[in-house]
Amino acid sequence: MDEAPQNRGVTGRFLPGNRANPGGRPKGLAALVREETKDGAELVAYMLNVLRHPKQPTALRMAAAQWLADRGFGRAVNVVEADITVDASVTHLDGLRAQIRERLREVNDDGDDVARRLLG
Repeated sequence: MDEAPQNRGVTGRFLPGNRANPGGRPKGLAALVREETKDGAELVAYMLNVLRHPKQPTALRMAAAQWLADRGFGRAVNVVEADITVDASVTHLDGLRAQIRERLREVNDDGDDVARRLLG
């Protein structure tokens, strides 16, 4: 069985006081683009020009419209259908509960009350 990282509890959440990424996400290319394009305003203005310019090919105008819509309203949700069979018998669930209880005993993490309450 793989060892759980020491900075995470049994539920996978970071433990209190974790300092795995103390400075936050590093500032890089995205920050530079935001800074150089007035927080993206220049990019939006350019795409609006493409969209509204009647001499631009329809394909470019449609691409600009799609770009603006994706960023303004969010991308459309992709629906994926799946036929999944789950063994949810009491025996199976009891085995899972036993594994979770054993893992809680190994970790001895008093801060993970939620997992203990779920186990009953």
